[in-house]
Amino acid sequence: MIRARRQIHRQMFLLLTFLVPALLFVGLAFRPEAPPLSRPDLTLLTKAGFSPNIPDNLTRIKAGEHSFEIAIEADSSNTSVLIIRSVDPLLKPDLLVYWVPESIQNNSLPEHAILLGELMGTSFRHMTLPSAASTQPGSLVIYSLAHQEVFTQFLLPSVVGTRKGAQKS
Repeated sequence: MIRARRQIHRQMFLLLTFLVPALLFVGLAFRPEAPPLSRPDLTLLTKAGFSPNIPDNLTRIKAGEHSFEIAIEADSSNTSVLIIRSVDPLLKPDLLVYWVPESIQNNSLPEHAILLGELMGTSFRHMTLPSAASTQPGSLVIYSLAHQEVFTQFLLPSVVGTRKGAQKS
């Protein structure tokens, strides 16, 4: 009885030796084509905070060893909107952008810092600036929430004039 089972077992393995690769090649030959990638919906990108259009008045700012491109524009409700992206990928997790009315001296975030949004990869992000940013100069602070430290910061006074020009036109 055991010999009969062993013979059936041997025959099945011999059959599977040819059947499994044959099924693999048939499956690969008749697989459907991958659909082409479609363009993302611009309304979804805008609601998620990404900027689908590249602004004309970009200013490149070097903060330490990192470069950022920023622009300040006025939206339809005449509020100032910061458009920011990192030129190079930033190797810190959970980067948040804060606006503070002055430059910070230590590696901690002040209590009166105003959260603008999250910085992701090298994509342009829309962030609404607080109303105080139009009347006084301030700093943008890039803060790593996971490491609980200031990643980098830079002053915003040179861009305030750009925003006023964008509001007039």
